[in-house]
Amino acid sequence: MQKRFVGLGTLACALAMVVSGRADAAYTYTTSFVLSSPTPGVVINNALGTATLGTTVVTFSPQAGGKAVPSTNSLNLGDVTAVSAGTGLGDSFVINFTDTTTITNVPLPGTALPLGTLSFSGTYTVSNATGTTGTVIPTSLAVVTGSTTAGGVPFTLTSPNGSNPTINGAGGNVSAVITALSPVPAPTSVVMLGLGMGAMGLVRVRRRFLAA
Repeated sequence: MQKRFVGLGTLACALAMVVSGRADAAYTYTTSFVLSSPTPGVVINNALGTATLGTTVVTFSPQAGGKAVPSTNSLNLGDVTAVSAGTGLGDSFVINFTDTTTITNVPLPGTALPLGTLSFSGTYTVSNATGTTGTVIPTSLAVVTGSTTAGGVPFTLTSPNGSNPTINGAGGNVSAVITALSPVPAPTSVVMLGLGMGAMGLVRVRRRFLAA
């Protein structure tokens, strides 16, 4: 009988670990951009992720990928490219952006919310863009939504960063450090853990009864 109680406790604890492990089975992230500009004449197309003035076009391309739990990674959340055929003094304008990252738990873990969002904002300043010269510089990057929970796992976003694209050349990107913490125990896990502890408690009570 004592071995049966011990076996029950071990099985319950094992099941609790399995159920808890399912909460971090697989996570993916996708990003999206919302652009705006204070510069007169700039044409914003959020569906395409473009900001255009004259012959200069800056494009923000959202990125996607997988995310392990627990982990801390600096992730590329969007690529930035710039093309221009301008002449003379070129085109100069400002682009404000907000990058929103959606964290998704796949498969869904049950009652916990499957989705969470993180976001940060920033500015790219285009100066004297022509077919051969000009700069595109990121500034003022700041966290907007720095924490969320998806599928019972807490996520945080810190250290937003940007790199500048070369006009008609290599692209830049925006990134941030996203940390996934250990899963929050699901209700089922807590129940199974309680069963295991209860079974071990019965073993102790039985030992005391036999020793009396």
